[in-house]
Amino acid sequence: MTADLIYSDASELAELIRNRKVSSVEVVQAHLDRIQAVNPKVNANRHTRRRCSGGREGCG
Repeated sequence: MTADLIYSDASELAELIRNRKVSSVEVVQAHLDRIQAVNPKVNANRHTRRRCSGGREGCG
């Protein structure tokens, strides 16, 4: 499902979330994982900050 999420457009993602097939957390996590996987090759992001619910840093 992760590949489906990262290649889906915003309207498809909204529908999946609205129909509770995935959570918004899963969508964001899929994209963060993809960034982590490809960034060493493309060097597009200098730093990616992950935050938990409540604004805490460093979870997951």
